[in-house]
Amino acid sequence: MNKAIISCIIVAGLLAGCKDDNHKHGDAEHGHLHGDEVHTGGELEPLAYTLYTDKSELFVEFKPLIAGETSKFAAHFTQLGETFKAVTEGSVTVSLIGNETQLTDKAEEPSSPGIFRLALNPENPGTYQLVFDIQTKEFSDKITIAKITVYSDTQAALINQQEQTIGEEIVYLKEQAWKIDFANREVRRQPFTEIIKTTGQVLPAPGDETTIIAKSKGVITFGNNKKLIGSAVNAGETLCIISGAGLTEGNVDTKYKEAKNNYEKSKIDFARAKKLVKDHVISQKSFQETQL
Repeated sequence: MNKAIISCIIVAGLLAGCKDDNHKHGDAEHGHLHGDEVHTGGELEPLAYTLYTDKSELFVEFKPLIAGETSKFAAHFTQLGETFKAVTEGSVTVSLIGNETQLTDKAEEPSSPGIFRLALNPENPGTYQLVFDIQTKEFSDKITIAKITVYSDTQAALINQQEQTIGEEIVYLKEQAWKIDFANREVRRQPFTEIIKTTGQVLPAPGDETTIIAKSKGVITFGNNKKLIGSAVNAGETLCIISGAGLTEGNVDTKYKEAKNNYEKSKIDFARAKKLVKDHVISQKSFQETQL
């Protein structure tokens, strides 16, 4: 399957149950309305519905139903699967079901791949259910459009007609989809499993970069804790060790040993001076110098 095509033409209306995805608007899928065009004249615009089950997809268009007038239906049936394909054999029955009446018509075969031509002539106005039954060798299915209005006359239909504005939509005909590897999928949040190989450079965000400066000479040893660029650093964590061992000048190890020896000598001298100053062996001035 061409995954690029599928990912670019995702339709979010593919649900587990049968739902009305395009209720009462002009046939945008077949390009009858373009741009910001809005029909406000005296002509009835077709109704278009796109509905799904787990087996099939139905796209159907027809003009609003009027009592005493014949309405024609172009029912586009698609068999769902890894790719969506036009139904090329089988029969479709359409039924207009009211409280006490039922009107039916049947197409024994598609007039062209995927398209079944049907017609109904309702007698009385009211609210009905429009039911499509499809029977093929591979599957059978039933799709229902609830609350379909049959109007008493054309004027009543025009009064209740909803104006539609088609914006910047991509028009993609069923006939086009049937000719290629095409499928719709419901948009879902899920783990991203595919790998895209690429190269790049990890840069710190402004203010997140800190420069560490060594205050003495030495050799840097990272040991086993090697950090990758962009990885987190915790407070108190040892990043590296700087050792001056082996340096002839600026040897930090030698300086440390000298400082430690001087500290130990001064500590002993200070403890001795405290005793001597109590016994008045040394002056207070000499003690303060030793303390300093």
